[in-house]
Amino acid sequence: MGDLPDVLVPIAAHPETSALFLDFDGTLSAIVDDPREARALPGVPELLARLAARFALVAVISGRPVSFLQEALASPEGVRLIGLYGLERVGPDGARRTADGAARWEAVITDIVALARAGAPEGVYVEPRG
Repeated sequence: MGDLPDVLVPIAAHPETSALFLDFDGTLSAIVDDPREARALPGVPELLARLAARFALVAVISGRPVSFLQEALASPEGVRLIGLYGLERVGPDGARRTADGAARWEAVITDIVALARAGAPEGVYVEPRG
């Protein structure tokens, strides 16, 4: 493990008890001006699946909706996808789940997005995350 930074050596030495938590934007994809244009870097879905086969847990945690992560990453086997900063997740069975109590905020968020869009200057994109 000679090329690894010292902080990563214990993780690599004991993958069966180690977890990797990764963000999408800027980690698994390049930072882009328009969030609608974000795409996973080449080979990322395959790499995530390989890591999930080796490590106790591999998760992608993002402010983006889980539906975006599923599409962008092609739902790599064994990788947990957690969206909206923890409000959504994909279970081991592939089903999407929403955190208890999250649904009551849906109308509030929809209203805030509408207000932001109405008040935004021309050319500003307001990204609805849910």
